[in-house]
Amino acid sequence: MEQKSCQSRSGKCACPKVCRINLPSMSEGHVLNENIPTPLEQMDTAIALAWREDIGSGDVTSAACIPEDARETAGFMVKGTGVIAGLEAANRVFAYGAPDVEFKAVASDGDEV
Repeated sequence: MEQKSCQSRSGKCACPKVCRINLPSMSEGHVLNENIPTPLEQMDTAIALAWREDIGSGDVTSAACIPEDARETAGFMVKGTGVIAGLEAANRVFAYGAPDVEFKAVASDGDEV
């Protein structure tokens, strides 16, 4: 199969402007930005924003109905066959918003269920 070039007859990139990225060449002495957040930092930021949006200054209904010292056990149930994924994300969600929750996974990411 023949590969098509993105260059037009003029020798310039013919791609739409939305897909062009101009990165500095390392030979020009530019240093890439080292302040890019890691995927885990990005996940933590998203979790914090979601908790703030959903809970804000507190869950008034839960505070009124559930005693502070109440404890319970919960679990995730699968509806059908699949592959486990996202356990680290689930753990981080609870660790951020409910630090007293003990998250115990009985499977691993990648396990078939």
